[in-house]
Amino acid sequence: MIPTWMMCEALDQGDLIPLLQDFPISPPSTPINAVFVHNRHLAPKVRVFINFLVERMEAVSASQIKKEHN
Repeated sequence: MIPTWMMCEALDQGDLIPLLQDFPISPPSTPINAVFVHNRHLAPKVRVFINFLVERMEAVSASQIKKEHN
């Protein structure tokens, strides 16, 4: 299964449609953690990936909040 946050744009545009909505995944939201040793030797590609995840999660969270309040 692909998490909703990874396909929310395609869902919003109608490129994908949700199936099996009567069978929710439990728990409905599963946290994602980036675990790494915080030091000066962190590989640049790891930092870029962590920043990408943070930006993506913030955008998805904001989008979901807007949907819930409409």
